[in-house]
Amino acid sequence: MNLPNDRVKFSDSAFDRIGFFMYQSTGIRLQSSDKKMVYTRLLRRLRELSINTVDDYVDYLELNLEKEHAALIGLLTTHKSYFFRESQQFDLMEKELIPKLLKAHPHRQEWLIWSCACSKGQEPYSIAMILDHMDGFPLSLTKILATDVDSELLEHAQVGVYSEEEVRELPQEYRDKYIRQSRFEQYFVDASVKKLVRFKPLNIVSPWPMKKLFSMIFCRNLLIYFDVNTQHQIIRRLVGQLEQGGYLFFGHSEKIDTGRLGIKHVASNVYIKER
Repeated sequence: MNLPNDRVKFSDSAFDRIGFFMYQSTGIRLQSSDKKMVYTRLLRRLRELSINTVDDYVDYLELNLEKEHAALIGLLTTHKSYFFRESQQFDLMEKELIPKLLKAHPHRQEWLIWSCACSKGQEPYSIAMILDHMDGFPLSLTKILATDVDSELLEHAQVGVYSEEEVRELPQEYRDKYIRQSRFEQYFVDASVKKLVRFKPLNIVSPWPMKKLFSMIFCRNLLIYFDVNTQHQIIRRLVGQLEQGGYLFFGHSEKIDTGRLGIKHVASNVYIKER
């Protein structure tokens, strides 16, 4: 198939069917303004499958749901990320929040941290680099859980190989210590960092298997995909998964309603669960 873009039919009913699927499977609600974005991202997939219209693709999706749903979710969710994104939060974590946690729990036997929309792994690896770089942090007692709904992204994250562009934002000190360059212009995350992170598939709107509470949870630039009611449900569940005195990190562009949730704003869209 090699049709020009304006020859690929995309009816309103097909857009509604895709929107219904996305909401049912991920909780993400597509808006009418998203139609052009959906159309653009689906074109390549239609060519790969030799399908002529989006209506036909939706029929294919419904007949091959188990095989195709991950591909569609991967197409329609944004994966833009980079190391030390929104660096003010990482500075705050290193200089203030972690020292406070260590002081409050000097004899703790396990430190749990969750990156709940980890994309290609830059966020949890950034966290691991900071912890490894800090003097005296008990790395042997630390576990970083990194989850995402997109299984293909998780495979990329587990390998830990990035392009020059993807590591460009790394501070030079961290890049020298934790990134290994191959002769093929690929950049590998060092094993000392990788061993701290465990990647698992997880849909944020589905039941969570985790039983233990976390000291820090990163849920950054994820809530913007959901309607207000779903946002409130996710935030409430995140607070429930956070230990008292633990910290919850949101993206700078996300507006958080903290009413009756028992969390207090600290700085830079970071919140503490009050005792």
